[in-house]
Amino acid sequence: MHSKSFPVSAVPFSDSDALNVERLFCTSDVSPVTDPGPPKLPQSSLPPGYHVLGEPNVPLTDSECFLQREPSTPLLDALFEYLWLAAKQSSSNSDTLHVQIIKGRDIVPAEDPKLHLIWQEKRIFITPIPQCLFNYDFWTLFLSSKYPMMPTLVSPSNLQQQQQQQQQQQQQHHVCVSQSYRAIALGVLRPYTFLIQHRSDLSLAKEHHLIPPHVEWAAWCR
Repeated sequence: MHSKSFPVSAVPFSDSDALNVERLFCTSDVSPVTDPGPPKLPQSSLPPGYHVLGEPNVPLTDSECFLQREPSTPLLDALFEYLWLAAKQSSSNSDTLHVQIIKGRDIVPAEDPKLHLIWQEKRIFITPIPQCLFNYDFWTLFLSSKYPMMPTLVSPSNLQQQQQQQQQQQQQHHVCVSQSYRAIALGVLRPYTFLIQHRSDLSLAKEHHLIPPHVEWAAWCR
């Protein structure tokens, strides 16, 4: 997953490069020429992705709670200005996954984000990437400023009315919240551009359940 230049509020990868291609809304409702407003969920029935992707027990309506619980690191955020005393403020000094093995460290998947990239002599803890962060629609709905944080999604039939209310009453608040979660999500993805730089790294990431098993090398490189 190589770094590309995108506007600050945009999805950090194109729709065609998304590593998870499930649809959360009707693409026919989004015009590349004119902006019709917030995207709409399918009208006929609830789509397969009406839950947070990869989390079938978490409804899409609870996306904000999920983002608060899973990738967030409030303790590290509070200590951020002091972290330079312990390490460089860069992920570029992180060893790739295969180098971790060469150094004799076991790769341990850690669901607690506070443990991400903490290493001891014989092991390193790495937080798996939530599948929703590979999905273009999820970023569009919850992690960009264009259609920020729509946590009150209930059903396709009343989505439009709720969107109008959000635009009128909560737009500014949701933009701030969305940008905060966007920064967290980017912070989760960025170290992986250094951890996975070779095919062997990708194979190790799959073996240790850090990324979905269907991700191919060519797709990751894009």
